[in-house]
Amino acid sequence: MEKKWVLILGSSSGFGGGFGTTYWHYPSIDFNSFQLEFNPAVVGGNGYVQIASIQNIKREIILLNPSSIPILEHNGQVEVILNSAQYIIANPSYFKLPSNAGLNNMAIRISFDVVPTNGSGKIRIAKTFIADVVY
Repeated sequence: MEKKWVLILGSSSGFGGGFGTTYWHYPSIDFNSFQLEFNPAVVGGNGYVQIASIQNIKREIILLNPSSIPILEHNGQVEVILNSAQYIIANPSYFKLPSNAGLNNMAIRISFDVVPTNGSGKIRIAKTFIADVVY
């Protein structure tokens, strides 16, 4: 069975001054839609000795390539990628779109630090998964 990464999107409508009806969206992650599992050869268990710990786990909501949809307002953090050719909006607790804008470009980014037990420097790992948006 395929795992689904689910974002729950609460919405309310209003008038958007020149854009007709606009919608405020309030995304949240459905933490029951996935489970984080770490390699036992790294974190120990199943007969393995722990060689690193997992720290600073973050779960973030991402709007991918928001320039492709007319986002009217948001409170997320803009992150530039690919030499300014594209950008994303990370961690918006709200954003506002015209009523005809599609929302098929949302994702969940999971990131964490792998901290070796031998004193070596930590490594930051991040992975982004396309999310199923549920209204």
